[in-house]
Amino acid sequence: IAANINASKILNCYNKANVTGTSYVGGIAGYSVSSPQISNCYNRGNIHLNATTPTNKTVAGIMGYFNTGSIANTYNTGNITAGHTDAISRGPIVGTTKAIVNSYFLDTSAVGGNDNGISKTNAEMITQNMVDLLNGTQSPLAWSFDIEGNNDTYPVLSWENPPLEAILTTKNVSCF
Repeated sequence: IAANINASKILNCYNKANVTGTSYVGGIAGYSVSSPQISNCYNRGNIHLNATTPTNKTVAGIMGYFNTGSIANTYNTGNITAGHTDAISRGPIVGTTKAIVNSYFLDTSAVGGNDNGISKTNAEMITQNMVDLLNGTQSPLAWSFDIEGNNDTYPVLSWENPPLEAILTTKNVSCF
């Protein structure tokens, strides 16, 4: 979505592409400064840091380098890999050890990386309970269940699903 964000907001978006980089790599953003905000976003792509040393190099599912700002209501299912073994600079949500809020990751996504976020099994991530966790107390609700099956039943952003009225209309069956 963005390589470098500066005092910006990234809201209600997703990435499904595989991303490879050599410095700060993330599924939603690579590097951030001046307190950016990322909220209601998810990453399903595999993210790889093509570097053999961790100096000034981080990789993660949501944001590669995160120093200040906020990350909330996000999830990652993509595999996070690096050409080095430093666990602190490789994470399922962020590539640093900063606090994040209400963010989840597939338990197999960043094996050996930092543990920022809340680990969930695949079975846990494809439930209505996961949607409810991501929504928290937000109003209007940002997340919904993948009723169309376009996201392998992982939660989707509410705007990705057609309105319920459209589903009922197109799938209405007449009986005689």
